[in-house]
Amino acid sequence: MRSALLGSVMEAAKATTSRAFETAKASTAYARDGLSMAIERATVEYDEDGRAIVQLDDFAELRNQLLAERQRSDALRAECVRLDALLRLPPAERDAATPRAAAAEEGEDLPQTVGRSLLEELEEVRKRLGEAEAAREEAEAARRKAEEQLVVVRGQAAGLHESLRLAEEERDECAARRDEAVAESERAHAAIKRLEAERHAEVEAAVRMETKHWEQELGRKEEALQHALRLREELQQHVDDLGESWEADRRAWQQGQEQLEAQLRQLQSAPAPSAKEAVSPPSTEMEAPPPSTEMEAPPPSTEMEAPPPSTEMEAPPPSTEMEAPPPSTEMEAPPPSTEMEAPPPSTEMEAPPPAMEEAVLPASTEKAAPPVPEEIEAALKQWQSEQHGAEACVAEAWGVRKAAAALRELIDAHAAAVEGWAEERGLHEEEARSLEKRLLESEVKAIEAEAKEVFAQGEALEAAEARAQSLRRAVEAAEAKVAREEEARKAAEREAAEARRGAEEAAESLAGMEEELAAAHEANGSLAARVLEAQLGGAAKARVAEEAREEVEARLEEAKAELAKIRAELDEREHSLQTQLRDATARAERALVDCSGAQQRCEEAERELAELKASVEAAEAREERQRDEAAMVSELKERLAAAEARAAALEAQLVEALNASEANGEKETRGAEEARAEVDIGVTRASEQLVEATRHAATRLRAAEEQKQAFEEERAQLLETVAKERTAVRVLRGQVAECDKEAARVHSEAAKSKSELAALRRHMLEKEVSVESQEHDHASMLAARGRELAAANAALLECQAREEKAAAHAALLEAAAAAAERRCVQHETALANLNAVLDEMQAHASLAPGVEQLRVGGGVLTRELRAVEALLPEWEAGRVAVGEVGRLRAREAAVGAEMAALREEAAGLQATLQASKAAQLQDNSIDKSLVASLITKFYETGCKREVLAVLASILDCSHEQRISLGLESGADGAFVPLETQKLSDMWVDFLMNEADQRR
Repeated sequence: MRSALLGSVMEAAKATTSRAFETAKASTAYARDGLSMAIERATVEYDEDGRAIVQLDDFAELRNQLLAERQRSDALRAECVRLDALLRLPPAERDAATPRAAAAEEGEDLPQTVGRSLLEELEEVRKRLGEAEAAREEAEAARRKAEEQLVVVRGQAAGLHESLRLAEEERDECAARRDEAVAESERAHAAIKRLEAERHAEVEAAVRMETKHWEQELGRKEEALQHALRLREELQQHVDDLGESWEADRRAWQQGQEQLEAQLRQLQSAPAPSAKEAVSPPSTEMEAPPPSTEMEAPPPSTEMEAPPPSTEMEAPPPSTEMEAPPPSTEMEAPPPSTEMEAPPPSTEMEAPPPAMEEAVLPASTEKAAPPVPEEIEAALKQWQSEQHGAEACVAEAWGVRKAAAALRELIDAHAAAVEGWAEERGLHEEEARSLEKRLLESEVKAIEAEAKEVFAQGEALEAAEARAQSLRRAVEAAEAKVAREEEARKAAEREAAEARRGAEEAAESLAGMEEELAAAHEANGSLAARVLEAQLGGAAKARVAEEAREEVEARLEEAKAELAKIRAELDEREHSLQTQLRDATARAERALVDCSGAQQRCEEAERELAELKASVEAAEAREERQRDEAAMVSELKERLAAAEARAAALEAQLVEALNASEANGEKETRGAEEARAEVDIGVTRASEQLVEATRHAATRLRAAEEQKQAFEEERAQLLETVAKERTAVRVLRGQVAECDKEAARVHSEAAKSKSELAALRRHMLEKEVSVESQEHDHASMLAARGRELAAANAALLECQAREEKAAAHAALLEAAAAAAERRCVQHETALANLNAVLDEMQAHASLAPGVEQLRVGGGVLTRELRAVEALLPEWEAGRVAVGEVGRLRAREAAVGAEMAALREEAAGLQATLQASKAAQLQDNSIDKSLVASLITKFYETGCKREVLAVLASILDCSHEQRISLGLESGADGAFVPLETQKLSDMWVDFLMNEADQRR
């Protein structure tokens, strides 16, 4: 009977074990497939279209755990197969193979062994259940942590969205700034072109005026040179004519002297009168006959007398036909020839010849020749003196010729100086062209540098846009990844729900197995069934807990990786913002560099003005040299006039001498006619020769007077030219004085502009200091708000931690309550089974110790049930703590709203600060306080022109407006003073019109 009962129990256990094995196998396969799918989804990264990108390598440990779990499942499967094979053996072989049979054969009691084994298995199951509960709690904590990190990631994604929005706003602002910079660059280009055109026009006008001035000066110098050359030629001709005339006169005088000497010799060689006649007193017979018509020399007539200067001898007015040809080197005067040199004073004219002396002495001693008349000797002496005067005149003419040669050399030197001035003018023109070229090149380089800077700013803006787009793409990718993570989480949750359902089904199957095992226990309480139950239940729970833990760890690793990516993106965004801040700082530094470049350009303009002043001074020096040369020319002209005056005086003396000699000759001829008739003939011939010489000299004198008159007219013209040149020089000096005044005004305006620029710079520095202080205040306020936000975040995190702890504690309590309920149900079932088995085995006396053990186990289960019931108040407290989660979430929402308000306020402050900076950087921004102070100063100082010029420069008045204000001259070049324009009335009308238009 015992063997039959055992066989029936074994058959029932076999059937139950087979069903449990199939159910456990199906549940294990389902859970393994779900875990494999979850691992595969967790280990594969997908793109935006849902395609797998790359297999990750961060789950080696999870794979190892899965392999270990599979090995354990295989071992369990092998054990089940072994038990199945053992159950299929015949009873004898099974008893032989089973140690329990051996123990039965040895006399041991089977119920006691089964009870002990059941208790051991129950303890082992409890341990595994505790481990599974701990693993599940860890998995739940990991899941909550992953959810928290997911919330943090979502917050970071929201922050990234906000940063992206700010970046887009900054990009729009940068684009607007770029447009403003481009417009400003275009305006700068237009202004530079206008300045280039104005400067080019000014330079061309200055060069044209300078060229015209030098051309006029060169023309005047050439005219003066031609005139001097003409004068030199005329003077040379006059000197040659004088030399020829003096040479002819000298020959005539020599001939006359020779004739007189011959006559004297004839008279001396004539027979002397008787002594009586010589000694007798003078009588009427012996006296010289009175002048008669036959013997008397004819009285001085108009033919023999030198006509006095009359109107007939005046020089004709100068004509234009006497202009000299242009100056050339061929027109130089030849060197003085020997023909024109004054002959040395002859001894024949100084004293009477020795023959005469010898003739006189013997005549006086031997024959008592009649003495030579004193009048003749006086005439001879006078002739000698006149000869000496003629020689002196010739020497004076030779001196005049030398002065003419010196004048010619001076004129040549003046022509060389004029050529040097022309070369210097060419050098100045080349220097002006080179200066203009350098200015144009420097301005072109400045324009190119500004264009490069604008292009660099455009490239920087494009790079910022590209970074913003890449950041937007990264944020979109992060959002897509977060969405995929959310979908994966939902899928994992669905899979977990399916796994839970599978576990519940497995639990139900296990419950069915337990019921079957309970039935088997009721039948006989098979040891194999209980062992299989314990193994299957523990393995299933362990697998489920392990799978849940692995899944949670995988999700946690993935969330960590995503968090690292988001942090990297945040670091990159912070780096880009710092880069933009550095770019803005660099732009500000470049603006300062531009200001320094503008100052350098102002200094260059001042240097150019100094160079222009130096050129003006050089021109003045050249004018001084020209004036000195003109003075030298005038001095030479004066010397020439003095020489001409001396020549005229000599000619007058010569005429007087000729007249006196003619008169003396007539007297001598009348006296000589009484003594000797032949002397009258000689005197007549000499008189005729003298008349011819006098006529010739008078003709020459008339020509000389005409030339003198022409020279006087030329001198008057030269004086008039000199007066005109002096007037032009005075005009030029006036213009130079005006230029000096204009330069002084420009310097004063430049100094005032510099002072205004310095004031503006100080004002800008003060503004920057105030802005920096405001930024510092905003930064401190933002830091305070940040600290408040950090404190709020810390409080929120603390609340979230408390909430998580409460939720975790509540979940633990719920899990503990559910586990306790399940254990209670299981224990009740087990207790009922044990009671049933106990009631069944009460009939057998040999089962009393096992029944006692079962009762002890029932008591233990009862105590555990009571302990679980004691944990119920703590579970209720956890539920109350879970109820506080809503309040904490409301507080979190309030703190988030406050943080958003603070962010909006900070963004508004930042926008205001940037707008103030942009307004300061704009060219059309006007300092109201500065304009107000300028207007006040304008009215206080009596409407000064400098203040009005500063106002016009600040307000960017046009050329027409400046002409209307009286700051610049109009098209006709006339400058209208401020007093005639009623500028105050115009300014008041302008302000009133502006006020009416703004109303």
